Amino acid sequence: MAGEGTSPAYRAIRRQFEFAGESAEARLDRLEALLRDIDAASSYPVDWLVFRVTGVAPDASSQTDVAEGGRLIEELVTLVEDVDRKLGPRPFDPASHVDAEEASLRLGVSRRTLQRWRRFGLPMRMYRHPEGATRAGVLRESLGHFAREHAGRISRARVRSRIGPEEHEAIRELLGRLRDEGVGRAESIRIAASQFGRSPSAIRARLEGGEAAAGTETDRLVRVVGRARERVVSRSMLARRFDRAEETIRRHELQDRWAGLRGLENDGVEVPNLDRTDAAEVFGAAGMLDDLARSLDQATPEVWLETVRGLPDTEDVDTVKARLAAMHFARAVAAGAVAALEQDGDGGPVRPGERSLDPIETSLRWWGLLLERNTISGLAGGLRRLEQSIGRRIENLSPRRLRAGIDLLLHATADAVRNFDPSRQVVGHDLDRAVGLVVARRIAASPIALPMSGAGLRRIPSERMPVDPTSVIPGRTRDLLAPERWWRVVLAAGRDEEIRRSVGWRPLARRFALETPARPGTLSDVARAVGLPATRLVADLESSLAGLRRVAMEEIALRDR
Repeated sequence: MAGEGTSPAYRAIRRQFEFAGESAEARLDRLEALLRDIDAASSYPVDWLVFRVTGVAPDASSQTDVAEGGRLIEELVTLVEDVDRKLGPRPFDPASHVDAEEASLRLGVSRRTLQRWRRFGLPMRMYRHPEGATRAGVLRESLGHFAREHAGRISRARVRSRIGPEEHEAIRELLGRLRDEGVGRAESIRIAASQFGRSPSAIRARLEGGEAAAGTETDRLVRVVGRARERVVSRSMLARRFDRAEETIRRHELQDRWAGLRGLENDGVEVPNLDRTDAAEVFGAAGMLDDLARSLDQATPEVWLETVRGLPDTEDVDTVKARLAAMHFARAVAAGAVAALEQDGDGGPVRPGERSLDPIETSLRWWGLLLERNTISGLAGGLRRLEQSIGRRIENLSPRRLRAGIDLLLHATADAVRNFDPSRQVVGHDLDRAVGLVVARRIAASPIALPMSGAGLRRIPSERMPVDPTSVIPGRTRDLLAPERWWRVVLAAGRDEEIRRSVGWRPLARRFALETPARPGTLSDVARAVGLPATRLVADLESSLAGLRRVAMEEIALRDR
């Protein structure tokens, strides 16, 4: 899809949304109507395109740029989807909207094919359904227009057959000839896909022969299994769904987990005495956590800011430094274990098992919890510097700028925390000063703008714009902390007793440190604590975890209605 700034037309139209305010939704509707009127074989003046989006004709303009229709369609689809994401999902109206799954059934093609066709003028937008779920869909009018304009493409897709031996050889011959002529990989794939009427992914799979095609399918299954297991879908259900043995599903799960850990590095802060035999116990005691992060989770900006301003009077400097040291230790232990596994592979494929992956993931869970808590500790100094830079208290900003300021503060503070060395003995080296410098640089490089967030543009009250401190935790580690996030939802809803009564609660609480904020436990730690073999714990753990997620999802659906 097109990237920002790819053409003068794209930039000119996108500017019409930067300060659109409450008119952004109407302009988005006009933009999609414009998209239906664009002919790929024609060209269009930029002034006319802007007029179609805004409804305002300029008095005089020196703009002489002309946009080519084919390129413009792809760029406008990107812009429609980008603006729609920032506005937030609209309520689903069956009279005007079609769910993506239903759209694929109507056209008689797969969901993946429908996704690929976005670039031909079929943008996907997000809609909130009555039951609370948010799913992709299209306008009925856009779907009908696309079906009329691309009837031939749809017919060919409906009867699309698998690539046979003769076509396979022809594709490989063309790719080889293009390679000999010096054509790049991406361009060769595009040429072959256009010539043979196939998708780029199908052509890409033929670059290395049939083995690549098989590998692509396996890799896709590995990713699907990994996502499903993160949602606590049972292996037995996945085995039936994909017609595979449970052992195969387990192997794919381990492969996906390892793919998420590969290449992990520490944050560049040297951890002294890492090789001491009692290092884990020493840093474990140093990394003491409290309930502050849980109490601030999903707090309104007013409550959040009031708590942050009071932190300097309650935080002990030595405790903060100890938590920082423990955080760096947890990251270094995880990164060292990953490096050791990669080195053991000796250039060949590495396929670690549960005993190797579980301690690494446990260290990352601990690191993520400590990163969140240490970020909260550094927020007071960053908030002071931010308010000095903008010349007013942040509460006096508009809701949209307040949200942008809090997001900037959170992520700038997290960056400073990840690179702060608590063992460094230098005059003036303290966390508040380090955070203040990073916040000041971030504001200078990217001042607080007026973002097109759905909450801001729709005038959603501040109590429905809660602050999420877990947003500072990087993606893979945040995924590993999903049980902690579910538990916070359950606690806020007052349904924690329901989970405590479930089978496997005690191991679950010890595994993810749910009872009291602390260092999460490995499977071996939990097995020793409850006096059972680890293999006998897995079923109860998974059952209790699935129950926790179910209750959390119910509460999230109710909260978002």
